[in-house]
Amino acid sequence: MNSKKSLYKPLCLCIVILMIGLNVSAQKSKHYLKKIKNQADFSVLQSNPAVAKYSNVQSVKVVYDFKKKRLYYINGNKYEFHHNFCYEVLKDKRSLPSFNRKNYNDKDRRFGLVNINYFKEKNIYSLEYNVSDDISFDNINFIYSKIKQTFYDSIGIVLNNNKRLSWKDDFTKKSIPIYLPVDLFGSQKLQIVNKGKANGELVFITKKEQLFNQNLTGKILVLKIDILEVPNCSGIITKLFQTPLSHISLLSKNRGIPVVAYPKVFSDDNIKMLEGKFCCLNVKDDAYTLRNCKKEKSSIQNRKRIIISSNLEEKRLKKITRLNLKDKLAYGTKVVNLAELGRVSDRKYNTPEGGFGIPFYYYKQHLSNNKIYKKITKFLADTSWVKDRKRLKKKLKKIRNAITHSPFDSLLMSNILTKIDTSKTGIKYRFRSSSNAEDLNGFNGAGLYTSKTGIIDNDDKSIEEAIKKVWASVWTLRAFEERQIFNIDQESVLMGVLVHRSFPNDYMNGVGITKNLYRDYNAGFVLNQQIGEHRVVDNQEHLPEQLISYYNSKADFFNQKDAVEYIATSELNNNKPILTSKEVFVLTKELERIKRHFYKKLKGKSYRKFALDIEYKYADDLTGKKKLYIKQVRLLSKD
Repeated sequence: MNSKKSLYKPLCLCIVILMIGLNVSAQKSKHYLKKIKNQADFSVLQSNPAVAKYSNVQSVKVVYDFKKKRLYYINGNKYEFHHNFCYEVLKDKRSLPSFNRKNYNDKDRRFGLVNINYFKEKNIYSLEYNVSDDISFDNINFIYSKIKQTFYDSIGIVLNNNKRLSWKDDFTKKSIPIYLPVDLFGSQKLQIVNKGKANGELVFITKKEQLFNQNLTGKILVLKIDILEVPNCSGIITKLFQTPLSHISLLSKNRGIPVVAYPKVFSDDNIKMLEGKFCCLNVKDDAYTLRNCKKEKSSIQNRKRIIISSNLEEKRLKKITRLNLKDKLAYGTKVVNLAELGRVSDRKYNTPEGGFGIPFYYYKQHLSNNKIYKKITKFLADTSWVKDRKRLKKKLKKIRNAITHSPFDSLLMSNILTKIDTSKTGIKYRFRSSSNAEDLNGFNGAGLYTSKTGIIDNDDKSIEEAIKKVWASVWTLRAFEERQIFNIDQESVLMGVLVHRSFPNDYMNGVGITKNLYRDYNAGFVLNQQIGEHRVVDNQEHLPEQLISYYNSKADFFNQKDAVEYIATSELNNNKPILTSKEVFVLTKELERIKRHFYKKLKGKSYRKFALDIEYKYADDLTGKKKLYIKQVRLLSKD
């Protein structure tokens, strides 16, 4: 008898496991479900969201058929888009363009199309409509009520475009939970900044001083602070979320090192116990692993030495209007790119007035006449600083001081003052770095150098001091170290200066990337912007507004709609959009115009992948009228 019982229990267990397996298999084979009763149902249908703007999110597509009055939770493993399901299962045989015109328009739609996104770490479910869907408030409310009746958990609505953000109070009155983009951005427990693998000793950095009192080469850093001078490390785990244009984001992509943002890193005992140990870091699409591993030899290969060619014969201070891209070897990329911005046909933006370029010749002259090159040669020959960052920082400061404290050429100063037309553009000017060590093949150089403001007849902010500080920025720690990593010959680096009138007050400023960073898709430029003069790339105080504008497309589907998708809003602007839809529309069209121009000039290959990094602002022109200004453009990726 006991023998029979002992056989009976395993047999029952096997049958139960088999039944569960068959049920899961049957669920996976289904085209849709009418209800989602639990997390297991959701998991069977889930797929990756079309736009990967947040980390570790899963999505289920939903269709409501107004004609048949039925709701469908779609199996995303079988149907990549809503259209596929409606075409094959619901027998709506419209082409994709025809389907989109009809069903993202509330005048005569048959289907309501929405996604349920699941934020696993916070256990949040959110309803998100395509930003170009003209669905009305009443229809959102109606579909929400249908989903609420058939979905097992609480769910809220994402206010992801200008129109929906304006309905915030209306949803609240209906007692419908809402999520602002900034809520979802902040709800992430993990943010993948740059994928990759690394190994090295795990070092915790809680204070800036720790960056300089130890050799961090080849180590994995755990950062509690935001830093501008990113040392030559093998990988980073940072406590702070990053924007696509933060210093850590840009430098990690340039160097090819893995970076992940994990806000709870300093309270995670599993990570704390690895401090000081040799570890392996692997950052993937939506997760990362960190483990103690066997110490290995570094696989880093020495980069080929780069000696930068330049033109040191050119001595003229040239107006921007007289410069061309071919003048890059004498004036630097920033100067000639601003000149090229003025040649974009049918442009509706302004470029900074009063612009001219100071060539490399005068940087070289200043350092030669004041015997600073001798100091540089001696410094580079003494390799005691190679593994002593604190010592390196002190030596670089001595070089900068030598540049800023040496006398300025009086003839050059006279020529600069002649070039500045105070009657038209005032007495306050901006002096911006334009080095030859930027926008090289494989070396971006963004954010490495300094720009300064100079004022005529002002001893505290003199023009000559502004120019000397720009020249000296060649020898900042972050610039020098970044060039060392890429094996750029330090003595071949030169600095030109872009000069233009200063802007006393900015309404806002931003940086646009002319490709979709979150989806392999033709439409979509990524914009990061902030009110006033607050820095877009600075994560220390307030994260900027982040959005995707789809107005670069020629399709009416985007151009006649509110095609702006917010990823995060700015606390400094009370989480309200900084620009109106019309202003974003105009801005995006101008960025697209610039992209087309430079794509031809720089002979890009894939237009979709060709990306520019463009800095812009809304500011008063010389008549006091608010205008869009494009102040800088640089190549981010050519193909």
